[in-house]
Amino acid sequence: MQPRHLRRAPVSSPTRRGSSHSSVKTVTINPSTATVAVNATVQLAAALRDSTGAALTGRQVIWTSATEGVATVSATGLVHGATAGNVVIRAESEARLTPPS
Repeated sequence: MQPRHLRRAPVSSPTRRGSSHSSVKTVTINPSTATVAVNATVQLAAALRDSTGAALTGRQVIWTSATEGVATVSATGLVHGATAGNVVIRAESEARLTPPS
């Protein structure tokens, strides 16, 4: 019996289409400004767009509060007012941050 020589078929990656695999170019928080009373909450949302301006979904967003003593923000963008004052809330996705206020 002679050895059989097998050839490997080329392996290809699935074609990626649409903006679901585009890189995040901009991150915008909506609403852009908000007032939240002490012991109250306000929900923020992050709008992610690619370089063509197309909306992106299904991406991880990391929320941060510049002054957690004034307000905290959850992983879903829910801001809780802790004390009176001003605070900057930022959203980040794929190393893109909301622009400073």
